[in-house]
Amino acid sequence: MIKKHIKISIFIVLLCSIFSFLPNNSFLVNAGSGFFTEDFSTTTYLDVVNTNATGWGSGLVKSPYKENLELKSIYNNTKDPVDVFVDGDYAYVADYHGDLSIFDVSDSSNPVSISNYSIGNGAGTPTGVFVLDSVCYVATRHWGLQIVDVSTPSVPNNFSAYYTIDLPHDVFVEGDYAYVADEEGGVQIVDISNPSIPTNASAIDVGGRGYGVYVENSKLYVAEYYGKFLVYDVTTPTAPVHLGNVSTTSNPNDLSVDGDVAYLANGFGGFYTINVTDPNNPNVLDNYSTGNHMRDAKFREKIVYVTDAMLGVLVLDICDPTDITLITSYDTYNWPEGLFVKDGMVYVTDYMGGFLILDHRGYENRVVAQSTTIVSITDEAQFANATMLLTSHSTLWSGMAIGLYLSADGGVNWQHVDNGQETILTNPGTDLRFQLVLICLNLVNVTWISELEISYTTKLNGVGKSSPSHLSGTNDNTTTLTWFSLTGAASYWLQVDSAGTWVSPEINVTLSGSATDYTTSALPDGLYNWRIAGIDSDGDLGSWSTEWIFTIDTIKPNVTGPDDFTYSEGEIGNNITFAYTEINPSTLTIYLDYAPIDPGLITFGTNHFNVSADGLADGSHNFTCVMSDVAGNTGSYTVIVTVTPVIEEYMQIIIALPILMIVGLTVISISKRRE
Repeated sequence: MIKKHIKISIFIVLLCSIFSFLPNNSFLVNAGSGFFTEDFSTTTYLDVVNTNATGWGSGLVKSPYKENLELKSIYNNTKDPVDVFVDGDYAYVADYHGDLSIFDVSDSSNPVSISNYSIGNGAGTPTGVFVLDSVCYVATRHWGLQIVDVSTPSVPNNFSAYYTIDLPHDVFVEGDYAYVADEEGGVQIVDISNPSIPTNASAIDVGGRGYGVYVENSKLYVAEYYGKFLVYDVTTPTAPVHLGNVSTTSNPNDLSVDGDVAYLANGFGGFYTINVTDPNNPNVLDNYSTGNHMRDAKFREKIVYVTDAMLGVLVLDICDPTDITLITSYDTYNWPEGLFVKDGMVYVTDYMGGFLILDHRGYENRVVAQSTTIVSITDEAQFANATMLLTSHSTLWSGMAIGLYLSADGGVNWQHVDNGQETILTNPGTDLRFQLVLICLNLVNVTWISELEISYTTKLNGVGKSSPSHLSGTNDNTTTLTWFSLTGAASYWLQVDSAGTWVSPEINVTLSGSATDYTTSALPDGLYNWRIAGIDSDGDLGSWSTEWIFTIDTIKPNVTGPDDFTYSEGEIGNNITFAYTEINPSTLTIYLDYAPIDPGLITFGTNHFNVSADGLADGSHNFTCVMSDVAGNTGSYTVIVTVTPVIEEYMQIIIALPILMIVGLTVISISKRRE
């Protein structure tokens, strides 16, 4: 069989998956002889008509999010909230006027205020909040870094405070260290291994004002107010190392990082995506601007939520970080500041507007991602077997499933394939396509597909046969079998079997790939099945041809009938019965005086048939029965029927009158002579 191998790895990228979008990605869309890969970064193989999943061309396909954000609740008894962090069932809201408010948000439609912790007697001006291991870290403009014990959220207690050089604006905690954006104090790195006694670990001069911080994989990312995005190596927090930076416009505020992409809320400069694959050389990928001030940015599964001073909360599609698009927005009507995203819920602090909870859970329940032709082969071969491998970055959550389907006949018939199991294609063909069906009944999580891996084999088609045709016959014991040449066949395997089981065929030979006929050895009379298959250059057997049956019969039909007979004109019931002995009869013709009789005048029985000889003209007539079998043998029998005329009584009188007249005249003549 002709073998080709396509590798299509299916990676289902879920909530925590990392998507590599960069041009030097080694797994790109590629197709060639025996090779295909698909990472959905182009739409080359997208079947637009039959695909309603989104994201194809951006590096992944997924179930579309529901269109709109839904307001679940608003709590406006806070003063002027500026930031929020959610941990478990609790939301920690920092209020600009010096309070840390803690809410039970287990019921998102009815958040309950369970405690309020005052910082600096109401003059602490918190600006950022972070919670880890039941400790809440609050960046305040006038009271440094406040560290609060929230092991019992309803009764928060002060652990300690760490006073920085300038005005803390943001805080991020990783391991035993708190990273504080300290405006003109740059970034202060604080050892909080003992929260009761925070100590200085190191400090970074960012060449301006530190406004936002984020840590991932031992890299510190800093938003600097005067228009810089900086990266530091903090593998050793006590000795941070500057790696690289890139300039942005306006005044960066806050940021988050997901793998190779950083998301930056850049004040009046809009929203930025930044490539941090090489931390020594970060570069801007795209910028989305509304002309308004953007304060915070949090990501979730290839979308980003951004607070916009005039438009509220923007939902941006960053499946392709080089092409940011707006999905939807929600107007909070005031001045949205900070936000936090958890399990599809968006928690927003709106300065002068209160604390809002927005619901962005839910996806289309069933979507399809279908390809056009990914590989095609010549008509001389067909796809035979295929294996499709599904690999996920995390376990599929409840209510989520992916169906894998392949079509070898151009999408006419689709066959479900089990993950990692080789499948025999029940509808083989020459046009291979794939189909992915995403079922998503989970309100919180969505499944993304980023790569495919398929392996398959093809085999030669069945050989087209020429003669002897199906159900034909021959009267030659050495039969010549013929077929049409098959491209790709290095040899042929031919079999002839009287039993049709192919266990012990009478003829079982391998022939060269140039052969198109074969004459058998002498075979006895009988019924035979024959078939033939091509074998490719790898020695793999192709599909067997359809099985044809032929008959060898060297004995002509034995036809018998009655002896010649005579009947008088007008007699009826003069039937002729011909009998025959033949196991493979084909045609029958009865001739009357060398002209064929209408078959409708022949009565057929078991191994015999009758024809009426009534109504013939006077004289002799030939009835000849000719029978042929499927092998072309002919047998015949001839009966001669003679019809004699019949003289009627009035005709006898007419004939007798002249005689009587002659006799009468003779008597008269004799009498006269005597006289």
